[in-house]
Amino acid sequence: MCCSEILKIINGAIFLVGAALLGLGVSVMRDSKELCYLLIGLSAALILMGFLGNCGPVKKSRCMLLTYFIIVLIIFIAEVAGGIAIISQPSTTKVPVSPFQKIVAMIRDNAGVAGATAGAVFAVEVAAMVGVMILYQKAD
Repeated sequence: MCCSEILKIINGAIFLVGAALLGLGVSVMRDSKELCYLLIGLSAALILMGFLGNCGPVKKSRCMLLTYFIIVLIIFIAEVAGGIAIISQPSTTKVPVSPFQKIVAMIRDNAGVAGATAGAVFAVEVAAMVGVMILYQKAD
């Protein structure tokens, strides 16, 4: 299977997840405005990423491929920085108060699952970046 077909499958899934998050964001609009805006913003980013990741290889557009690479790289750097921030948080025995503390506590309680998921996401992101750079070299 060629790089472009693998990217189409991965980015088709990303596009569908973005569309599902958009629907979820619209459905929770009346309950929580902050969550609604967060979900709609995430869905817009995922839909754009899925679009660029699908159309870039098909059109062999260097601009789309480079934009996709930059978006994936920014997400990758943000995930690494977030992981470092969570790991470096001191462990507290008191009850978590803020949403961030609740997320950190949940990740620490399920460290094995969180680590496996993070490893899988990193592998897919690195594969996408490598595939895009291979296609970028072949593009006109």
